[in-house]
Amino acid sequence: MKHKTPPSPRSSSGGEHCLCIFDNDRTLTGKQHTSCRGTHDFPGVRDPAYGGGTYKISEAMSRLKDTPCGKCKLGIISHGPVPGHAEMAKILEVLPGKVSKEAFVWGVPEGEKQKHVKKIVDHYASQGTHIANENIYFFDDKFDNVAGFEKYKRGGKPVYPNAHQVSCKSRDTEHPSHDIKKNIGKCGATFSEIQKHGGIKFCH
Repeated sequence: MKHKTPPSPRSSSGGEHCLCIFDNDRTLTGKQHTSCRGTHDFPGVRDPAYGGGTYKISEAMSRLKDTPCGKCKLGIISHGPVPGHAEMAKILEVLPGKVSKEAFVWGVPEGEKQKHVKKIVDHYASQGTHIANENIYFFDDKFDNVAGFEKYKRGGKPVYPNAHQVSCKSRDTEHPSHDIKKNIGKCGATFSEIQKHGGIKFCH
């Protein structure tokens, strides 16, 4: 019996397919009622996270198509619940490319996002796009979520070896402390933080 050879994880242009996965709150968004460089507000669209307010996207979200992730498949893994209709519509509008809601995972416990990457990988595989683990990049403002990728190993090595903490220069010390391992982002990811670099990287 012959076994079919699995499709090569390459794009039609000859390069390898890549996938960038983002946290939502304070990674793709910024703190409401706060002035941050490069962010953009959408009056009339409510973001209920952390007390709520006008939906504000981070600099990285507003310029995502111009980052190295702009040519990759995209996904979201968030601790927060499924957004309301207006916010979801705006997310789908702003994200570059044709991204469907099937590439989003909501309500994931902190520190366990790495366990849900496969859902997004399988979604794209079902559409004929096969992505190798080493070509997956994760971005999150929280230390624990990035640390989860460092701890999630197979054969002594991280299953998904590329995860980066973002919003490093703007931290919301009100939630809940001045410890960078415990607090959250403020303005969200910046344009320069979205890089396809290998390894697990934390803010310092």
